[in-house]
Amino acid sequence: MPILPPLRLPLIATAVWLACTAWPLSGQAQVFRCGNSYSSTPCADGKPVPVEPIVEVHPPTQGAAERRATRRHADREERAWDRMERELDKAQAKAPPQRKSGVDRSQCEARDRRIQKIDQLARRGGTVQQMERLREERQEARDWQFRAGC
Repeated sequence: MPILPPLRLPLIATAVWLACTAWPLSGQAQVFRCGNSYSSTPCADGKPVPVEPIVEVHPPTQGAAERRATRRHADREERAWDRMERELDKAQAKAPPQRKSGVDRSQCEARDRRIQKIDQLARRGGTVQQMERLREERQEARDWQFRAGC
């Protein structure tokens, strides 16, 4: 077998690929069922199997009137959500902040020191359970600080 120049190999590979991919499109092949397997060549006791292309069924498209009605409905819902959101924003703006009043600054500083200690312990590492406990403690301390307005 002669050795082909390197530039012809990609060309030949492309031609073979095109031939292989175009072959199924060249017409409908006959398929036979031979026992538990299928074959493109007839066999003893082989029965032809009908092969039909897949037909896609699409739902009917909406008419222009239906599209307009759907769009109007979506617009109404969007306006209703916007109105509710504005009302909620107004109500939240009027509501006083839900924080403790009269919290001693020393308590805030103590919580801050506790958080720093937890961070220091977390940087050392540990078991999964220890790290989870530290995470929960830190979260509780930060939540307390937020509620207290520290």
